Amino acid sequence: MSDQREFFEQLVYHSADGRRFTQQSPVMPDVWIEYGMNPGRQAELLMEPHWDFTPARLAELLRERLALDADARGLTAFRDPKGRIGPPAIACNQNVVAVRLWFDQLLRAALPM
Repeated sequence: MSDQREFFEQLVYHSADGRRFTQQSPVMPDVWIEYGMNPGRQAELLMEPHWDFTPARLAELLRERLALDADARGLTAFRDPKGRIGPPAIACNQNVVAVRLWFDQLLRAALPM
């Protein structure tokens, strides 16, 4: 295991008082670690909808939120233009929604959902 991975695992899984920061987070610890180890890059994620929504509806809502957020230029400076993969990709099946998002898109569009 790399020193960088160990650093991010320590950061995500343990705080000064021994509790995890991500205890109540809907985002899995490996997602935070992925973004930490690859700053400025997009990450591929699986989103599981709440039981009130179908994956298709979640994908539709996420597309709408990302479209509204497209004009926001706030955190886009943190995106690595050399590592740019492209616009967010969204696909779904009967159970989950697969997405490719920038970190700022995760925070501003996906996480609030």
